[in-house]
Amino acid sequence: MTWINEPEFEGSDGREIVSGHTLIATVYNTTDAHLIAAAPDLLAACEAMAAQLGGGDNFDQWEEAKAQLLAAIAKAKGA
Repeated sequence: MTWINEPEFEGSDGREIVSGHTLIATVYNTTDAHLIAAAPDLLAACEAMAAQLGGGDNFDQWEEAKAQLLAAIAKAKGA
């Protein structure tokens, strides 16, 4: 699932969080919009890291989990 943070409409301060053609939320604070849009990515990254902390020993899986986590953090920060 991917949530996208995009302008509500041109000239608006509002941001729409959408998944496909489904409106998830409309927010008027850019920081909140970034965090809401990143929620599914943050959850997936946390799940991947939790799986590795549970005893994973595959270096490639660790690197993939780390990459997911860093990408989710960047998305939450609006980068």
